[in-house]
Amino acid sequence: MNRGFSCSKGAAAFAAAAFVAVGALLWIRSVVDSRATALRGAAAARDAELSSQIAARSDCSAASLEELRRQARQYRSHLGPPQAKEGVARLFGSRWNASDEETSENGERETVARRFSMVSPTAADWPEILETVRGLEEIPGASVVELAIKADAGREHQGLEYVRLAVSVRTRRETDIPPYP
Repeated sequence: MNRGFSCSKGAAAFAAAAFVAVGALLWIRSVVDSRATALRGAAAARDAELSSQIAARSDCSAASLEELRRQARQYRSHLGPPQAKEGVARLFGSRWNASDEETSENGERETVARRFSMVSPTAADWPEILETVRGLEEIPGASVVELAIKADAGREHQGLEYVRLAVSVRTRRETDIPPYP
């Protein structure tokens, strides 16, 4: 009676080679993992060293940086929402002629400049003009950049030729820039 494991010499050699290959692969993996861990540790140490060098060279104290952050938050609070320019356009009535808008983008801010003119305004138009300026002052991010009034130069007619308002609207753009802490 035969009580052991029996197989051919070829199968035994193949099994032994497979065990050796698995052992070699495990050993290679452990060597690669240890090298990767050593490289991550060296990178973290280098990062800490560079951070300390940058902090040592910085001319700004923590109080100065906090003041700069406060000013940046204040600046951002003066920007209007992205839909503020539509609110400005709705504010002007049918008597106003609008020029093309000029748009400039800078980081998280968009500035839209536009001129609105009322030709030959009468005394009855002044309440509307004043209400428009007052309404502009209430829209976040909107401001009157210029108010121009040109009088008629004729002797027979003492009136106004036009009233022109140059309006600037600064709005926040939808960006991936994170807010300041």
